[in-house]
Amino acid sequence: MQFGLIGYLNSGRKTIFELLTGKPLSEKYSGSIGEAIPGIVHIRDQRLEKLSQLYQPQKTTPATVEFFLAPDFVHKSDSSGKNAPAAMFQVLERMDVIGLVVRDFADDAVFYVEGSVDAVRDIRVMQDELLIHDQIFLEKRIERIRKDMKSKTMPEKVKEMELLENLLRQVEDEKPLRSYSFKKDDLQTLTSYPLLTRKPMMIILNVNEDKLSGSTKLAELQEEFAAHRYTWLQLSAKLENELSHLDPADRVEFFKELGIETSALEKLTRTAYEMLGLISYFTVGKDEVRSWMVRKDSTASRAARVIHADIERGFIRAELMKYDDLIRAGSEQKVKDAGKFYLKGKDYIVEDGDIFSFRFNV
Repeated sequence: MQFGLIGYLNSGRKTIFELLTGKPLSEKYSGSIGEAIPGIVHIRDQRLEKLSQLYQPQKTTPATVEFFLAPDFVHKSDSSGKNAPAAMFQVLERMDVIGLVVRDFADDAVFYVEGSVDAVRDIRVMQDELLIHDQIFLEKRIERIRKDMKSKTMPEKVKEMELLENLLRQVEDEKPLRSYSFKKDDLQTLTSYPLLTRKPMMIILNVNEDKLSGSTKLAELQEEFAAHRYTWLQLSAKLENELSHLDPADRVEFFKELGIETSALEKLTRTAYEMLGLISYFTVGKDEVRSWMVRKDSTASRAARVIHADIERGFIRAELMKYDDLIRAGSEQKVKDAGKFYLKGKDYIVEDGDIFSFRFNV
């Protein structure tokens, strides 16, 4: 599961990527034409921290998601003559979720390629580029099917043609495909199609620290672009960078002063996780407390496979505790005494925060 981070030069995208991955980029990094830069992001989950405090394990392992820093977005070809938007699109076609970093902070010391800071303009330009990308693909695909149908009878293509024509009208009306009402059969048809406006998309609004509270800008943008079904997050990359250099205790105290429970970066990783259609379950013990990721609506046997295929193959049962029950009780024994320790079969549907111990025989 992959999350692609895009945006203009000096929007704060590079800083956010470095903070998320803990991976400083080379000073030679230009963000121009080239392959996306991968990075592993630990999903920041306070539940994992509380479980670790409870069990005092030798090791604590968070779930991870792969983020990619896409090439900078520009409207035209770069100095090498290569098509910069095309390079970015090639990266996004492989992504499951897109995150657009939008600059909305003022700083005369930080050059901005667009000359002025205008979040509405930048979002609109990007969404237009993505719509045009999908329109071109749909037009070419429809033309190809029409040619094929002229030479031979292809009844299976009639339904596909009807769907593609509907989607083409959608993007021509400047509406993203994520707002289209797909049927189950439609999604199977589109599995291999690189349609970017069908992908979930997060707008990450990078603001000055003093705009984090009391500003109506985020609400105004949400209203302006409501039809595009974006997920929204507001942060100050500069503030998050400063927080990253504080000791954990000082960071907690700082959050209390601001009246917040967690950092914006933690919210970003959790939101990205949810947009990817993932949930977490835990395994606990003195050796390790670990968070595992699995798709929503997965069965217990599928969750077991995430750990090892042999556990799924030899699955007997899953011993289950609920996170909230364990935290309230304070120990596994007290959970059992309260009658809240469960045995589940392979078809049990995993819920976010479940704590499992799998029994298996191979």
